[in-house]
Amino acid sequence: MSILSACKSAGIKINDRRNVSMGGGDKRAKSRVTHIARHHSGVNVDQSMSILEGYWKNAHGWKTGGYHVVIHMNGDVDWNYDYDTVSNG
Repeated sequence: MSILSACKSAGIKINDRRNVSMGGGDKRAKSRVTHIARHHSGVNVDQSMSILEGYWKNAHGWKTGGYHVVIHMNGDVDWNYDYDTVSNG
């Protein structure tokens, strides 16, 4: 069972943004991914992807976003990049 189908069967809403997320041109072999980090934004407000991408682009000057996956406070998931994409997160 894939992660996508497992999430759907568990009732988790996944918004597949891989074709619309900012940047994402730099790739690496999936075999080079040896660790996964979980990062908490440290705020108690749920931020939309447009707010996050605006911050990354305007405040940091990034061409690619900061997170492969964003889990919102209600449990919905924004899937932004495949793991072979180099992000700034």
